[in-house]
Amino acid sequence: MTAIEFIRQCESGFLHSTLTDDQVAIYMTKLRVFSGSQLAKIYEKILETCMSFPKISHIYATAAELGFFEAHNPSDEFKPHRWEPADCEFCAGEGELSVIFDWFYETRDDRRVETERINRIFPYSSHDRIKYKLSPTEYERIERCSCAAGSAKTIPGVIKLRIAGAT
Repeated sequence: MTAIEFIRQCESGFLHSTLTDDQVAIYMTKLRVFSGSQLAKIYEKILETCMSFPKISHIYATAAELGFFEAHNPSDEFKPHRWEPADCEFCAGEGELSVIFDWFYETRDDRRVETERINRIFPYSSHDRIKYKLSPTEYERIERCSCAAGSAKTIPGVIKLRIAGAT
């Protein structure tokens, strides 16, 4: 069921209910958040509970009653990262490492197998890392360091990927 079908069925299901073009536009905007199957379930419930054409607030209340809106969970709130330097020889205290991998071929059981190995590790913001040019067989992954700065729960695991020749 589309939003316009929902509106037209409500108009035919409730006597003396016809919306103006402006009202239809408002309802269409508000009903856009629901899928077709959700609108069909909302319509069935509204037929059972409403005595007149449903207001948008009643449609949303019915959707919430049917479980179409997730409850707010305070643990899902954004927590900004507060960087605190650490005394780490690998990442220079910033918590992020630039790990350069090298693709190469090796022979295993008389077969040529493509594999990769760590070629270099730099602190992410180091001058050496910034100047480093990847060869065609290399790629870079930004990883978290295992020090206190890198183990903060507010920064993601793999942040960026850079491949030679890619922009």
